[in-house]
Amino acid sequence: MRSGGSRATPRAWSKARALVATAFALAACGQNPRSTPAPAPSKTALGPIRMVAAPVGAESSEPKIARGPDGSLVLSWLEAVGDLGNYALKYARWTGSGWGPAAVAARGSNWYVNASDVPGVQPLGGQLWAAHWRVTQEDDVGYDIMMSVSNDAGATWSEPHLLNDDVTKTEHGFVSLVPWDGDVGAIWLDGRETADEEGAPAGGAVHGTTLRFARLGRDGALLEQAVIDSLVCDCCTTNVAATADGIALAYRDRTPEEIRDIIVRRARAGAWSEPVDAGADRWHIEGCPVNGPAIAALGSSVAVAWFTAPEGRARVRLAFSADGAASFAPAIDVDKDGPHGQVGVALADERTAFVSWWRHRAKGGSELAVRGVSASGELGALNVVATSDSSHPDDVPQLARSGAELVLAWTDKSGVDAVRTAVADVAGR
Repeated sequence: MRSGGSRATPRAWSKARALVATAFALAACGQNPRSTPAPAPSKTALGPIRMVAAPVGAESSEPKIARGPDGSLVLSWLEAVGDLGNYALKYARWTGSGWGPAAVAARGSNWYVNASDVPGVQPLGGQLWAAHWRVTQEDDVGYDIMMSVSNDAGATWSEPHLLNDDVTKTEHGFVSLVPWDGDVGAIWLDGRETADEEGAPAGGAVHGTTLRFARLGRDGALLEQAVIDSLVCDCCTTNVAATADGIALAYRDRTPEEIRDIIVRRARAGAWSEPVDAGADRWHIEGCPVNGPAIAALGSSVAVAWFTAPEGRARVRLAFSADGAASFAPAIDVDKDGPHGQVGVALADERTAFVSWWRHRAKGGSELAVRGVSASGELGALNVVATSDSSHPDDVPQLARSGAELVLAWTDKSGVDAVRTAVADVAGR
């Protein structure tokens, strides 16, 4: 006879067998009765960053990633060819898994090359493409913009045309290209009004850089032009995006009091709207910071990213719009711990954007960072894509979305200049 224990009743054995059976059933379904479902990955998270080889030569720089109306991506860059001072504007298409073969849009020996003012090749819809680059004037006094048009998706290119039609010895550049009623729309910074700046009377109007627009036909001929803004920052990039309600243009404005904030205008029915503040930072700076904004759109959702430093407080900021850039929600600080700027932006969905920018490293030099940001203000992890020995890199990295991936491009200046590209999966998509 056993002692020191108790004997289970039939009812207790029945309950135990039921519990065991339930546990086995849950295990067979891959579940644990005591666990909770794993949380869905944050939409601001970014997958591993993978380097992708680009079809560039031994000395390449100034990459630009252009997104066509159909979502296709084209990478363009400058490449040194032949004798010293000769360049080619080359480009390649994104295939979904890598870059296709390189092709040439233009060649020249009198080109003005500057890391902050990137040339480019832009698909504009259907078979219409356009390309732009800068050339030096006689005696290297100023710079002009040259353009070429293709009607067969880059297979052949027209003879180059001068975009700016003035003859002043001033600077012209920072071009953005957009589809415009079946033709080519071009936006650029124009210095013709600065030609007599030194001789302007005291107390008179400021003679500064203007923001101009031109429409070109499919043969490259100039059809019309207009002034969008009579006074803007002199050398900050312009940037455009196609919304559900027309083109949205972001640029750095300039007031007579030297406030240089980011504003957005919309093109509707062939006319440009009044300016809208992306974020009223009130940055007073008597000189151009050479640090322009980036803009991206998905339907009526728009995101604008930029660098600012009012009162010496450097920040990278982002603002969302839900109405096609007619208005913007309060700006979100993406980085206020040592950013340098030169931003890029891409929308993963209507309420999630990814921002790229250069930021200072604690050990010296800079790092190219990417971070996801939600419209509610959630900041994703900071992902480092590349590093630079320069504490103030002038390269303008590129960022664009292709399906569920982000595609990046920048100039590696650790040795001979070379364009690098990478991709990363956007989590939760």
